[in-house]
Amino acid sequence: MITNFDHNKEQKVLNMRGGEGYVWIEKLEPCLAHMKMYAKITIPAGSSIGLHVHETDEEVVYVLSGKGEVTMGSTKKLIDEGTVNITKQNESHSIKNIFSEDLVLLAVINEI
Repeated sequence: MITNFDHNKEQKVLNMRGGEGYVWIEKLEPCLAHMKMYAKITIPAGSSIGLHVHETDEEVVYVLSGKGEVTMGSTKKLIDEGTVNITKQNESHSIKNIFSEDLVLLAVINEI
């Protein structure tokens, strides 16, 4: 199977997961058995995805471009192009763009 993100279906999401500002999200239709979400997420400067727990799923986030900050529990780490953030079941994280250029992510969430 080969597919592409459909830029016509890009959505602006305000205060994603209780975060600041807004993000742009482009989703692919789930195409694997346990896939809950496969998305390209763009976080503009000063915006964020709020702190949330993955109770029934796990997430892998890959930074395509830009820089930002991930909070995992009480730990904060800087992320940039090529960084992978893995959030396992019952763990929490948030992602914030504290820099001036867009932070672009590929996010994959699988149900447990």
